[in-house]
Amino acid sequence: MRTFGICVLLLLLAPSHPASAGAFPWRAGDAPPVVAGLALGDSREKVENLLGAPDVVEPVGTGFKLDFKAAGLAVLLTDDRGIGVIILSKTEAGNVDGLHVGNKCTDVIAKWGNPGDVYGTQAVYAAGTWGVVLERDLQNHIVSIALTNIASNKTEQADQAK
Repeated sequence: MRTFGICVLLLLLAPSHPASAGAFPWRAGDAPPVVAGLALGDSREKVENLLGAPDVVEPVGTGFKLDFKAAGLAVLLTDDRGIGVIILSKTEAGNVDGLHVGNKCTDVIAKWGNPGDVYGTQAVYAAGTWGVVLERDLQNHIVSIALTNIASNKTEQADQAK
């Protein structure tokens, strides 16, 4: 009974509002951050000059996935638009605003607040035409971070009309 009383007392003394969450540091119109020395739009030549030859090159849609497995980094790119996605899958691969693979989801929310969208195990933080997609495991640790362009149907239609 004493344990129950202590729990009730702790609940009564606890603040009525949760600890304040952070805020995603970028807004629509802001430039995306550089991640692991790479930026969205960078060329394949820049990627390979920085990281060397990829371990695996796979065709993906109209572009390619360059996978640097040992580094825990992959990029999706096209010849005409450059990098469209940068994916980090290891802690040492890099970070986005100090967050890296292995962080707890609670660390992310404390720093960036709640995501704009959640799809299963993926959380999306958007800043206009680009965003960050975080994938978590069942223990709520981040297992991959993707910096990505976000294409809307209007953007794609305008590009196709050119």
